[in-house]
Amino acid sequence: MRSTAAGDLNVPHPLAIAAAAQARMLHAKGGLLFDGWNNDLRDNECRGAVDGARERGAQDGQHFGRVYNEFCVNAGSYEGGGWDFLPPPPPVVVPETRRVEGQIQYVVCVDVVVMAYRNAGVQISAMRSTGQLLDWFRRNGHVWQGVQNWPPEYLPGDLVATFSPGHGGHSTIVIEKAPTRDASGNLVVPIVVEIPGPSTQRSDRTYDPASSSDVRLGPLSPWRLEVGWHPLLYIGRYFGTPR
Repeated sequence: MRSTAAGDLNVPHPLAIAAAAQARMLHAKGGLLFDGWNNDLRDNECRGAVDGARERGAQDGQHFGRVYNEFCVNAGSYEGGGWDFLPPPPPVVVPETRRVEGQIQYVVCVDVVVMAYRNAGVQISAMRSTGQLLDWFRRNGHVWQGVQNWPPEYLPGDLVATFSPGHGGHSTIVIEKAPTRDASGNLVVPIVVEIPGPSTQRSDRTYDPASSSDVRLGPLSPWRLEVGWHPLLYIGRYFGTPR
């Protein structure tokens, strides 16, 4: 087992910095949509129905690894669809029916972090869940669970995740160095690249089904840092040497 000096915990690894830069590039490139055909307000195969019967039977993540050339959206006002523990979001309004063309890949949140590290030159195997990704960071770095145990700073390339065994989670990658707490001891919202699902985007009032990219660059949804989530929040930091 590799030993790590306490001071090393707060030094970003060059490949982690490179992964953060690659995450920025994924955001800029576009063409990545969240793989949630069952509730994304899209007609993913242009069959004439938004979230039709064929799409409602799809599982998140099952379209990974293929490239699609188009999807469609239908004009309308779509109610509901946000998280039931948050205030109901306003309707999502799609102003026009149209076909969106381009090189489209469907991914989940973990895929964006994995792609960023792989594009930075890190040998990282395919994994499709936040739990698996946390285990990888434990083997190749360090993981802090619970905000009371968090390090003093977010570093580029850090994984910031929510995870509860049996209930899944959400994975993001930090792109800017910042303190984890302000002078008053309150949690600071990290700047991340992420691909949230449609429920999160609708609750955050940021969802555009006609967009050719669901990847976001900006502050993590602040509600993810509320007190009830504190035991389920993790930071993973890459050190480059498996242990």
